[in-house]
Amino acid sequence: MDEFDFKEEPQPRARRRSSGRGGGGGLGDLIWNLGTLYFLISSACLLGFVALIFMNPQSPYNPLPPNLQPTRAVPTLIPIPTGAPATATSPVVVTFTPTAITFDPTGTLEPSPTNFSFPNLTPSNTPSGQAPFFAPNAGDPTYIGHPDGCNGMYVGGAVFDINGAPTIFRLVRMTGAFGTEDAQSGTNTNYGESGYEIKISNSPQTTSGQVFLQILDDLTGEPLSDLLILNTFSDCSRNLILVNWTQTR
Repeated sequence: MDEFDFKEEPQPRARRRSSGRGGGGGLGDLIWNLGTLYFLISSACLLGFVALIFMNPQSPYNPLPPNLQPTRAVPTLIPIPTGAPATATSPVVVTFTPTAITFDPTGTLEPSPTNFSFPNLTPSNTPSGQAPFFAPNAGDPTYIGHPDGCNGMYVGGAVFDINGAPTIFRLVRMTGAFGTEDAQSGTNTNYGESGYEIKISNSPQTTSGQVFLQILDDLTGEPLSDLLILNTFSDCSRNLILVNWTQTR
C-alpha cells in the first residue's frame, strides 16, 4: 500500500427546489395558471360574440348593423329588348287633293319673266316613235301647298303604264333655272305606289318658261315624253306642283 491512502468521499446532491410549501414559486404558478384560464375564457367569449353577429347581423349587440353600414352605388342595368323585331308597317299614303287656283292677271305677285337659254335643250330630246310615250294627265300641272309648309318648292306625282297601273323605275328629270334634278317613280309613295318628288328650290319663287319636266328611260336616258314647261310662284299655297304621267303608246 502507498504511503497515503485516499478515501473517496461521496459528492453532495443538488438540492431540489421545493415547488410546494414554504417557497415563493407556488404563488407565481398560481397567478400564471389563472391568467391562462382568463385568456382562454376571453377567447371563447369573443368567438361566441363574433359567431352571434355573423348569424344575426340585426342583433342589438352588433355595433354596425346593416342599416348603418356604408352603402355603395349599384349601377343601373338597362334591359335589352329580346324577341323578334317589330314588323314594319306600311307607309302612310298622303292623298293630295288638287284645288282650283284662280289667277289674277292684274296681280303684281309674279314679276316679268326673264329670258333664259338652255343649250342642252335640242330637238334630239323628242321621243322616238318606237319607245313608249308618256303624257301628263288631263288638267296637270295643278298647284297646291306642300304638306311640309313653305320651306321649299316641289314637283311630284305618279307614273302609270298604258293600262293605268303604277309603273316604277321611270326616270323623271327636272331641268332649267334651278339646275337638274332626277327622281325615279316609286321612290315616294306619298303620291302612290309609283310616286316621285323633286325639290325644285329651297323657297317658293316665281318663274315663267324656265323650269321643265320630262320622263326618260332609266337605262338609256332616251326621252319618253315631251318637255313640259312648269311655271312657278312665290306663293306658299302653290309651292307643290302636281304632275301625273300616263303611257299613251
